[in-house]
Order: sequence, then structure tokens, then C-alpha cells
Amino acid sequence: MFYRRRLQPPIVAIITYAPLDHDFRGLPNEERVRLIHAIIDKAMPWCLEDVAFWPLAVYSPTPITNDVAEAAFVRVVAEFSPKYILDFGDCISAFFVNLIHTGHHDAPGSPQTRHVILPSLDDMLPDNKPIKKAAWDIIRGLTP
Repeated sequence: MFYRRRLQPPIVAIITYAPLDHDFRGLPNEERVRLIHAIIDKAMPWCLEDVAFWPLAVYSPTPITNDVAEAAFVRVVAEFSPKYILDFGDCISAFFVNLIHTGHHDAPGSPQTRHVILPSLDDMLPDNKPIKKAAWDIIRGLTP
């Protein structure tokens, strides 16, 4: 996980989106990187130290299977107990089937992790104000 060494459980949020690994370690899309920084700086009601990033896929010479990626994701959620998973573009909904079975998915009145599906970052670009506003309103409505 990115920033894993700096994190202490519990954390407030894990951010994920499909091309996250490319933006962090590959050929970043500068517009998307600027947008995620703006969302963190202006829309989120908590500090960066309480946020982690989790890539949907890791691009490496050794392929990682979906089962391995899903198991790692479930372990991270269990270990860090984030209050929210901010899923830009609905890229991890399938992983939540297993989280429901392990008791880590949200339920009414539960302190467990809440899966928040947001529009994709690419849909907000180059400056799609209605979609961006919808995402920012959802994020601003979350409590730290």
C-alpha cells in the first residue's frame, strides 16, 4: 500500500481508482494528479495523514492475479479499519462481496468501513463542473 509506513490504524479513508498505480509509479496523467490533489486539499474534511491510496491493479513484470489483489485489499481494510473507501469510478465493488462476508463492510449504524462510490476522475476532466461538484458534495458530506 502506498504510504503504509506512515499510517497508524485506524485511518479515515482509502482512496482508489483504476489507473492509480500509473499515476504514482508509471506515466502519470498530470490533469488527474492535479485533480486528486485538489480533492484532497479542498474537498476532504480530514488531513492527508489520515488517508491512504490503494491501487486496483499494480503494473509489474510479475502479474498479480485478481485473487491476490482482492486478498491484499481485504487484509488492508481489516488492518487499518478505514472509515471510508473512496472509490473513484466504482472499480472495487466486486471486492466488497468478500468484505460483507468477513464483517468489514458497512451496515446501518455500524462503525465498519463504508464504500463510497464516486464518479471517475477521468469523467471529471478536463473541467466537468457538474460531475466534479457532485463528487465534491459527496466527499464534503462525509464526517471525519
